[in-house]
Amino acid sequence: MNPRAPRRHPGQSGFVLIGVVIFVLALTIIGLSLYSLSSYEAQFLQRSADGEQAFQSAVGGIERAKFALCSTSRLKSVGEELPRENVTEAVAIQTQPGGLDSTGAVRWIPGETVHLRVTTLVSGQRRTLEADFDPGTAQSYYSQLVTVGGGIEVRRVGEPHATHREDTVLLGGTVWESSTQDTNTWKPYLRYPEFTKIQKSPAVPVPNAGIFIAQNYATAGTALLQDVGGFDTFQLPAGGGGVGYFRAPLPDGEKIVYDPDYSMHCAIEHLFRVDVQGIAVWLFPRGVLFEYSPIIRGTGGDDCLVIVAGQSAGASEGGAGIWFLGGFDAQIPVILVSDGKVLIWHYNNFEGGESDTRAGDMALFAQSLSLMGPTQGQGTVELYRQPDGPLNSYFLDRLVGESALPDVGSGSGHRLTLLTGSWRVTGR
Repeated sequence: MNPRAPRRHPGQSGFVLIGVVIFVLALTIIGLSLYSLSSYEAQFLQRSADGEQAFQSAVGGIERAKFALCSTSRLKSVGEELPRENVTEAVAIQTQPGGLDSTGAVRWIPGETVHLRVTTLVSGQRRTLEADFDPGTAQSYYSQLVTVGGGIEVRRVGEPHATHREDTVLLGGTVWESSTQDTNTWKPYLRYPEFTKIQKSPAVPVPNAGIFIAQNYATAGTALLQDVGGFDTFQLPAGGGGVGYFRAPLPDGEKIVYDPDYSMHCAIEHLFRVDVQGIAVWLFPRGVLFEYSPIIRGTGGDDCLVIVAGQSAGASEGGAGIWFLGGFDAQIPVILVSDGKVLIWHYNNFEGGESDTRAGDMALFAQSLSLMGPTQGQGTVELYRQPDGPLNSYFLDRLVGESALPDVGSGSGHRLTLLTGSWRVTGR
């Protein structure tokens, strides 16, 4: 017998196909919805990221505006050189006797509020940040003869032959030394008349020398070592139009020794010169060691030398940043800055040479300081800071104005303190 063919019912033809089509259509709709949702979320996340970037740029803009005001004391300085870091507008306003002012000089008087407003734009996301600040004064790290947070050492005996060195070091200026060190461990060995006073607080930070050097090293010129009038002479011609940055010269036989522990190890065994024209900033990422005594002099009229040094890697006096092994003679204003130790010693003084260290107008800002004068009766170390000298009256303003010193925010002597409750941010 032949099997019977299945019976087909009317209206059932193509039912499975319709079901498949509906299922595929549903999946397509779900997929398109998910794609649309993910695209929307991506756009939302990007807008959120742009908005956050705009906010952070506005915060940075406020900090830059504070820095500009402290450095220049001009209200209009906050809006110069825009756009910068997404900042499209920066305004500083202060109520002064003549009314509201946004272009004149800042009045650094407590209570005379400065209003800052910064607007940023990142990919269509706009943020405006406003805040009020109380102007005032802050002590500069460069207003003293010596500013250190890690202690001071004055060696009363030293090599060769453990000779006596008491009363051969004179500090003619104020000292800000914020460690817990007992001053009797070094003060009694100084020569009289002593400095004006010792300030113990607030705390002194370690200078931000490393970051400062990194920011300026790539564009710095190279100092030259040449024979000038029979003297080995380092030449740093910054000129009279601004601040010039310099690196150490290349090794030169036995005069500049290759030393992986120091950016420059100067071993010239007689008096040599450092000739400065203008304001020169000499950068040493790994510190500098002068074995013998340099004469630091100016050749342009208004001259100043700034030495900024990181820490060396040397085992001897590890952490040294600036090390004068034979003292120095500074005939122009000098500023020494290091995140390591500064050592001014009279260990090497060649026979028949001068045994004095002289600095008529100097500022030293470092992690710590070590001093060792010549043998008694053979010379002195005399370091002065003149309250009305050229550093205070001219050079510091120039250096602060051009951000040519580490930690320059406290170099200006001004500060802006945020008034509680004045911080406001909007999306417009």
